[in-house]
Amino acid sequence: MNKTQFTASFLLSPLAEKDQRLSGALTKAAVLIPMIERDNRLFVLLTQRASHLKHHPGQVSFPGGRFETSDNSLVTTALRETHEEVGIAADKVEIIGRLQNYQTISKYVVTPFVGFVSADYQTIIDKNEVDDVFEVPWTFFLHRLNHHQISVKRFGQQGNVHFMPFKNRFIWGTTAAMLHDLVSHFE
Repeated sequence: MNKTQFTASFLLSPLAEKDQRLSGALTKAAVLIPMIERDNRLFVLLTQRASHLKHHPGQVSFPGGRFETSDNSLVTTALRETHEEVGIAADKVEIIGRLQNYQTISKYVVTPFVGFVSADYQTIIDKNEVDDVFEVPWTFFLHRLNHHQISVKRFGQQGNVHFMPFKNRFIWGTTAAMLHDLVSHFE
């Protein structure tokens, strides 16, 4: 699959919004799901959060973060945070769309944007936020055998936690749920 095929499938098969019960005061945030096309193959760029962080240390995630009042929109938030965390400038990213919002247990409502990053990107990692940046072939996520779920009960509510082990990495939680939903556009 190349960028053109990916974009056509993504745009032509929108998913219905899931009924999420958004409760309490939620903080708005946005992430970028960075896609890279190289030699007619696609890759997803992910980060490993810094191990010293108070919240979600060492977890695999997408670049992104909290909406700031200086941001014009949530897209601006995703692009600003991507630049701050991994050094990829907004002019190296072509946004093609977004997925549904996700409520996290840490009281955020996160909007994920899908965008293509120029294949010649270079990272400048902010070690205060990120320990590592790595790419995963898109074909890995297309294979449903790589998608796993466990049912958990938290705060009196039953829910599924998605996870996808990849080599020595463990992609799970909201990041894995977003990837799971993104793959649904291609079925």
